[in-house]
Amino acid sequence: MLTAEQHDEFQATGLLRLEGAFPAATAEAMCDRLWEFLASRYAIHRDERSTWTVEKPANQ
Repeated sequence: MLTAEQHDEFQATGLLRLEGAFPAATAEAMCDRLWEFLASRYAIHRDERSTWTVEKPANQ
């Protein structure tokens, strides 16, 4: 069950942080996979901030 603050946060941002929802190693693996996808699809690279300038990648 969400607290009132969590509900408000979700309503305001569409995001919600749930501590302990899954192990940190799983979160790290998902993050790595997301960066791999961004690099392969949109040439946005984790270690090259200059590539982070795309506001909304075009649908391909």
